[in-house]
Amino acid sequence: MEFSSLLFIYVILPVSLLVYSVTPEKVKNAVLLVLSILLCATVGLEYLAITAGFAVISYLLGLLIHKTGKIRAVSAIFLGIGILAGVFMFVVFRTELVTFPESIVSLPMIGLSYILLNSTGYHIDIFRGKIAPEKNLFSYLLYILFFAKLSAGPVISYGSFRRILAKRRHSLSEIGAGLSLFAIGLAKKVIFADNFYELYSAVKSIDVYELSAVSAWLGLGAYVICLYFTLSGMADMGAGVARCFGIKLPRSFRYPLFSYGVRDFCRRWHIPVMRWFSRYTAKPVYKAISNPIEKNLLIITVCGVMGVWYGRGINSFIWGILIGVSCVLEINNSNRKSGRLTAYVRTFFVMNLCWIFFMGSDPVYSFKYLLALLGGNNILTDSLSSYLLSSYTVIILVGIIISTGAVPRLINKSRKKAVRVVYELFTPVFVTALLLICTALITYSGVSQNMIIIL
Repeated sequence: MEFSSLLFIYVILPVSLLVYSVTPEKVKNAVLLVLSILLCATVGLEYLAITAGFAVISYLLGLLIHKTGKIRAVSAIFLGIGILAGVFMFVVFRTELVTFPESIVSLPMIGLSYILLNSTGYHIDIFRGKIAPEKNLFSYLLYILFFAKLSAGPVISYGSFRRILAKRRHSLSEIGAGLSLFAIGLAKKVIFADNFYELYSAVKSIDVYELSAVSAWLGLGAYVICLYFTLSGMADMGAGVARCFGIKLPRSFRYPLFSYGVRDFCRRWHIPVMRWFSRYTAKPVYKAISNPIEKNLLIITVCGVMGVWYGRGINSFIWGILIGVSCVLEINNSNRKSGRLTAYVRTFFVMNLCWIFFMGSDPVYSFKYLLALLGGNNILTDSLSSYLLSSYTVIILVGIIISTGAVPRLINKSRKKAVRVVYELFTPVFVTALLLICTALITYSGVSQNMIIIL
C-alpha cells in the first residue's frame, strides 16, 4: 500500500492506530505483524507469498548458522547460502537477466532491496557472534515485514530493531510527532518530487540530439532533486508512521545535495544504506589489507556494488564506480586544503557527472546527454527551456532552499525564545496546511504514483 494514497492516509492509518491503541501491551507486536501482513497482501498475494517465504527461509538459515557456529566451515556454508539466496532474489526481481511468467515479473517488488540487506546483515551478525538468532519466527517476520520500513527503509540491524521495539513509547504526543513527520514526507513526495518528475519527464521526452544546454541542465537538476525528495519523502513518511506507533526509526538523509565533498555526500545520503555497505563489506576487508592500491580498489568495488543495489543496469554500476573513484581521489588528496566554497563547487560538478550516468538508460545515452549539457548540440537555449523556466522557476527555487536544510538550521541556531515559541505554535497549522494541499493534489487519482525509483 502506498503511503501517499488517500486510502492509507484517511482510512488505513487511522484504523490501524485505533486498533493498536486499544491493544494490550503484550500483543502489540502481534498486531503490528498482522497489519504488516495485511498491507503486504494489498500489493498482491504473490508479493506476500514471496516476501514472507523469503523471510521464513532467512529465519531458518539464521538458526542453522548459529547451530553450526562451532564448525566454522559449515556455518560459513549456510551463511553463503543465505547471501546467494539474496543475490538470486535480486537478480530475479530487480534485474532483467531472468525472465519469469508475466504474472510474477509484473509484481511491484516494493522494498525488496531493503529486505535483502536486512536479511544478509542479520546472517552476518549471527556468524560473527554479535547477536543470537531470533527463535520466535513471528518476531523475525515483524523485523522483515514491518510495513513502516518495508518500502522506505531504513536498513537497520536486528539488534538495533529489537532495542528500538523495547524502547517503544506509545502516546498522543508521539502520534502528533509522527503525523507531523509523515505530513512533511508526504509534502516532499507530492508537492516537490511529483513536480520535479514532470519537469524531468518533459526534458526526457525530447531527443537528446535536440536538447539545449539549459534544458539539459534543467532535466538533470530535476532528476536529482526528484530522486532526493522521493527517497527522503518516503523515508520521512515511513518514520512518521512508525513514530505514531511509538517506534523511533533512525534518520535516513541529512541534506546531502549540497555537500563539501563526495565523502561528505556519502555520509549524508541514505545514511543507513551507506552504513550497511561500510559495516558489512568495506570495513572488514579494509582492515585486513595493507596495500594502498588494494584498499583503493576495494573502495571503488564496494561503491560499484552499492550502485547495482540502487539500479538495474550497467549505468548504476558506473555511477557507483565514479563515486568510488571520487572518494579515492579525495582520500589521496586530503592534505590539500581548499575553501568551503571551492569544495562545494567541485563536489557539485563531480556529483552531477555521476548523476548523468545514474539517470541514463545506457552509457551511450549518458555520454550524449553530457555532450548536450556542455553545449555540444550548439543550442544554448530554446523555446522548451524558456517554457520550463517560466513554469517551474518558483518550485525549483523553493525545492533548492528546502533541500539545503537552511530553514531548520536558522531556527535551531536562533537563541531567541520568541522565534522558537512562534515556530512551535505555527507547526500544527503548517502541518495541517501541508496535509490539505497534498490531499487536494492527489484527489484526482487517489494516490501519488510518480515513482522515479523503487527499491
